[in-house]
Formats: sequence, structure tokens, C-alpha cells
Amino acid sequence: MAKIEYASHAYQVAEPGVSTRDVLAVKLRNAPSAIKRRFPTVFPELANGPATTVSPKRSTRWLSTPRGFVVGTLAPGLSQPVKSPRDGETVPEVFSRSAWQGMLANLRRGRRAELRFGHYGNPVASTELGTLRFEDHPVVGLMFEARFDTADPVRSVFFQDVPAGGADVSISFLARDSELVRFQGRTLRLIRSAELRHVAVLLPGSGSVAAYPSAKCVRVAGGDAERLRDAWTAARTRAWEASKHSVRLTDLYPVTM
Repeated sequence: MAKIEYASHAYQVAEPGVSTRDVLAVKLRNAPSAIKRRFPTVFPELANGPATTVSPKRSTRWLSTPRGFVVGTLAPGLSQPVKSPRDGETVPEVFSRSAWQGMLANLRRGRRAELRFGHYGNPVASTELGTLRFEDHPVVGLMFEARFDTADPVRSVFFQDVPAGGADVSISFLARDSELVRFQGRTLRLIRSAELRHVAVLLPGSGSVAAYPSAKCVRVAGGDAERLRDAWTAARTRAWEASKHSVRLTDLYPVTM
């Protein structure tokens, strides 16, 4: 059975026993030898090999796209039922429209937020580095945009891991203010204020399921404004379509406003 990644319960920085070296070894396992030689502590068997030059064909594969973006929604609509130590109840959660305003203000003052692949992965983008930014949308809520330098062999591998059809998104956050409310005959936890810890892209086959089923992301290669605009539209559309399977986002307005 897949493990649901409950957003408010994932705070660990790194999975115990898994080193950065091990992560790189897996991520770069199919990389060209010339790339692997840049990491002698990860691939010692290639450290003393011949200093060959990357062929033009392979160089094009790695360097042809200087930038790429991953754009997505964080927590639109209702979550799976989540148990909170604050009230002891196991109920779906929903964010109020103003829940992230304090967090966004803190980011403007220099607080760090980061993007990972899985909740226990190493950061691959962050607000501190200027490679991660957020926007609040009136319908789907908080959205993110992560920029990848795809000329960097390590970040290029992470970027290419995102399927062309997109991936699920999960978040780690601290709920600062919440209450139980009634909506259409059911009990929900309305989160009025929250502090974001990190965003996690959940790749297919990872064994994890996002707590917010409508949270999706897409990737786009290249950096022209039109393609990036289309990616934002696609991310919002995916969230809207996914929400139809539970409660439409606009139906939640009486609760979240």
C-alpha cells in the first residue's frame, strides 16, 4: 500500500542513513562517463580514467536547453483525511484564502523555502538562491515556480526526472492557526495561517501519495515567456480538473474566504 505523505507531518531534513553521495550515485547512474568523472568521490572507478571529451552529440543532450522550469500548485482544494495533534481529529484539511500571507511576508524578509524531490531529498531550488518563487492565485491558491540550470549535470538529471505529463506535489508546513468547521454535512479543518517548510515533487514509482490530490506540477524546457505562461496555465488547469473528483475549488469559497 502506498504511503500518503501527510503534509503537516514531514519535517525531517534527510532520510536517516542516506548520504548525498548515495543520492548522486542513483541520480547519475545513467550519465555519460565524462559527467561522472566530475564526481570522483561518487564514482572512484572513473577518477583515473582517460580524460576524454564529451562528443558533440552527447554534449547537445546535456547542454542544449540552458534553463528549465517546474511550475505547480501546492495545496488546492481538500486534502485526504489528516490527523492533527492540535485537535485530535482525522478530517480533510483546506487552506483559507489568507493562510499563506504571513509566510509570503516572511519570504520577502529573507526566510528560506526550498524544493525537494521527495520529502527526504536534498534541496534542488530555494528562495535563498533565487531559483524558487511563489504566487497566490484566487482559485487554486499558492503556486510555485522552480528554475533549473539544465547545463548543470546534477540539476539537469533532477529536471528530467519530472515526467512530461507532470507529477504530484506535497508540502511540509506548520499550521499556526486552524479550526474545525462544517461544510456540506462534513467536518473539515480550516487552516487560517501556515508556515511553509518545503515543497516536495513526488515522482511516479516513489511509493508516496500526496495528501492534496489536486496538487500537480508540470515541467517546461526553455525560458521564453510564452512557454512559461502556458506552464502556469497548465498547472492551474490540472488542479482544477483534479478537484472535480472531490469538491470543486469554487464550491469551497464560503469556507475559505
